[in-house]
Amino acid sequence: MFQKKWALDNGYDLIAWTFDPIRSLNAHFNLNKLGAITRTLVPNFYGTMEDSLNAGIPTDRVVAEWWIKEKRVMPEGNSSVVLDVSKQDFNLQIEEITSFQPKVVKVAIPYDITSIMSNDLAKAARIKKSLSVVLARLFSLQYSVVDFEKGQPSPWYVLSTDPPLKSGNLPNPFV
Repeated sequence: MFQKKWALDNGYDLIAWTFDPIRSLNAHFNLNKLGAITRTLVPNFYGTMEDSLNAGIPTDRVVAEWWIKEKRVMPEGNSSVVLDVSKQDFNLQIEEITSFQPKVVKVAIPYDITSIMSNDLAKAARIKKSLSVVLARLFSLQYSVVDFEKGQPSPWYVLSTDPPLKSGNLPNPFV
């Protein structure tokens, strides 16, 4: 890939950008295809936008970190907790995570938020807000998103407290 080669040739270790974490295709590309991690949420990054993609819903974004000289580490073990931001009771699960801090947590999102937005904008806004609350809380507990597992009706983010890269924890330049 040209961007990676250019960055390496010019002495960079990190390529970073933002993406909308509620969009499963974005997550799959950034995390699975490129091997990025994320551990930073930026609330309403672009401000309120009225276009068809954002429809007045806050533009919360996560920062993708592609450490181009590093290998991402997949967590060992299974998740003991799966949060589904489409459900109303996820607050109880956040309390459980805060209390027990399992090594691996999965956060399920809708496969197709665009369809939900078309049919029920209020529901889509609630789901997106729930995802932002969950990710912000998990990031504050030192979890990093290290994988994205595709599936229907709910793909999910895989978060871990283990160092996300082979060389160990790198400083987070975005906090």
